Amino acid sequence: MSINLNTIPRKNGKNPAGRRKVYLVACEDVSSIPSASSSFEITENIAMKAGKKWIEAELEPEVDGSLNVEEPDSEGGTGYVYNPDFFVSGNTPAQRAALDKLNGIQCLILLQDKEGYYDLAGELDRGIKLRVNYEDGKKAGSRRGFAIRGSMDYSHLPYRYLGTITLS
Repeated sequence: MSINLNTIPRKNGKNPAGRRKVYLVACEDVSSIPSASSSFEITENIAMKAGKKWIEAELEPEVDGSLNVEEPDSEGGTGYVYNPDFFVSGNTPAQRAALDKLNGIQCLILLQDKEGYYDLAGELDRGIKLRVNYEDGKKAGSRRGFAIRGSMDYSHLPYRYLGTITLS
């Protein structure tokens, strides 16, 4: 009998498995996002357009992927600035093709936090415009893969997504 560590309730602390996942999708590939509850949770599934799915990637344990949410810099500004910043190791043709399609377009991001929950960044009509950079790892001790960053202003903190993530 196997045990899925992601099903064990945790209130605090790091993900015991050490790895976290991130899911990315172009806003144009999503047909609808259910409304969030007053407790900032989305419990129904995000509906994808026919034949479309999330792109899945694992973040290495030593690489700290983050979704920093901050107040705007301008005085009197309202809302929050979302700043996703994470690194996907590797250099496969499939990774290059998938991430190349997302570079510079509006996307939704589901980033697993260290407790195993997923935060949703982006809205259907205003996704986060991603910048994908490749690092070749030529220098000793340097990493090889894709640095992914973005920034967008929103009127609310991220919603916790509890629905299914469509991968097929």
